[in-house]
Amino acid sequence: MKRYILYILIPIFSLTCQLAMAESALVKLAKADSKDIVQIFFTFDKLPAFSHKTSNKRIDIILEATIPSTEMQVFETDNRIVKILPDTSSGKTVVSFFFRYPPQNVKVEASQDGKLVVEVLLGNRYSKSYQDLSERLKGLTVVEPEPVDFTNPLTSSPYADDWTRFIRDYEDDINISVPLEFTPPPFPVIALIPPGLEKNLQLLPPEIYDLADQQLWDDMQPLILEQLKSTPDVIQQKMLALTYGEALLRHKDFEGAYKQLYLLQREYPEEHIGIIAKYLLTFLEARFRDPFLADFEYRKLENIITPTNPLAPYFLISRIETALATRQYSRMKQLLELDTVPLPGNTQKIKELRMGDYYNVTDQPIKSFVSYQLLRDTPLLKSHPFSLNGYC
Repeated sequence: MKRYILYILIPIFSLTCQLAMAESALVKLAKADSKDIVQIFFTFDKLPAFSHKTSNKRIDIILEATIPSTEMQVFETDNRIVKILPDTSSGKTVVSFFFRYPPQNVKVEASQDGKLVVEVLLGNRYSKSYQDLSERLKGLTVVEPEPVDFTNPLTSSPYADDWTRFIRDYEDDINISVPLEFTPPPFPVIALIPPGLEKNLQLLPPEIYDLADQQLWDDMQPLILEQLKSTPDVIQQKMLALTYGEALLRHKDFEGAYKQLYLLQREYPEEHIGIIAKYLLTFLEARFRDPFLADFEYRKLENIITPTNPLAPYFLISRIETALATRQYSRMKQLLELDTVPLPGNTQKIKELRMGDYYNVTDQPIKSFVSYQLLRDTPLLKSHPFSLNGYC
């Protein structure tokens, strides 16, 4: 029994002696590489006395009163440093590094942060010949390269020689946001009111159409009000009131247009005048305030504005554009594929333009490019900034 106790105490006593003799612990070995230089970093809890010896392909780093930590980290060997051999004896540690080729120069010094730095100018299969040649050229001054601190992130970063690649890898792509231009029905909207339809255009004097061609909506308003006061017919008064609200809308007078259209849709909710006023009121909401709220209101009108309604083509375009503005791309696709609504005049081209927009926002660049390309020579593409931006 006493013999077993003695066997246990001997290694404990040996370890205790080593710990007592050691003044520092070697915690970590790390390295940094460049093309021709390797830097090896020794990390301690306390910097010990040190020295080194070089012998052919071997470098010994001698650390006085030092033992390796039980959790010491050592870097992996490679085709430059082929072997690392630490040895501890009597409280002194010798770390031997074996290189593939004899090093050309070795420098060992302490850094300001308490680390030991071993800087090795690597050899190669030709360096031995160079050394022999240099022996015969004694007396010439050798210019040593400027030391490189590989602990500096600016030096060790993979982007050190190409910071523009860092920007390409980590910066977000440039995304120019262009507002969506909502498409109103053709002026005046009273041409969409049955039973008269286009005959209703005769209600307005030629001066009104001249001002509309010049986009002079503000100058148009007094003429409509003057005609409204002098018209005794109630049906014509309603049409003129709706045209006045439309002129306010196109003049971007949100408050004035909202009041006028709201009164019409409230007073005549079941008539064509009230339905169109409700549609224009929702269009006003989409264009100037909240397209999400407009989309909600448009859904309420879907059972009222049927495919046979003269307003249906423009109502379809408005729903497509509102789905685009609210990023409801699956709904937008469903509306684009709808074939139950006839598309007169320019509405077919507008639908094709919005199809290009759909392909663009859903990351289908080839289809998008083809759609835009078919419309590139038309004024339609140039007059819609959102689509023109997608084409660019």
